[in-house]
Amino acid sequence: MTHSPPREVVMPTRGALVAGALACVVAPIGAQPLRLIDTCPSELKPVASPAPVFPQAAAFDYHVTVSFVIDVGGAVLVPRVKVSRISINGTRKSPAPPEFDSALVAALTKWKYESRVRPCAATAELSFSD
Repeated sequence: MTHSPPREVVMPTRGALVAGALACVVAPIGAQPLRLIDTCPSELKPVASPAPVFPQAAAFDYHVTVSFVIDVGGAVLVPRVKVSRISINGTRKSPAPPEFDSALVAALTKWKYESRVRPCAATAELSFSD
């Protein structure tokens, strides 16, 4: 019979942000606590931001709040739709249909920012209409 060494729960003293909110991590004894990810400056703008390819819909107004991490190379990681709403031909839906949110997430993974010294966490409010 084999047995694994005991593990301890490492809880960062200030919390952590990794792919969303992370309260604690199970890690081997002696592991270093996670570092808090900085919040991106509000004036940070993408240097490349390909538009999403939305499903065919007549006239629409799509509003969304997203969160993501920008890595040191300027790539967007773990984009996530926090809140979305849409009006298609005057009919409002909240949240928006999943195919709209998926199209936006796919486009965000192609966005690029200038290189950074450290990764940062961003939240953005975006609007699209057709």
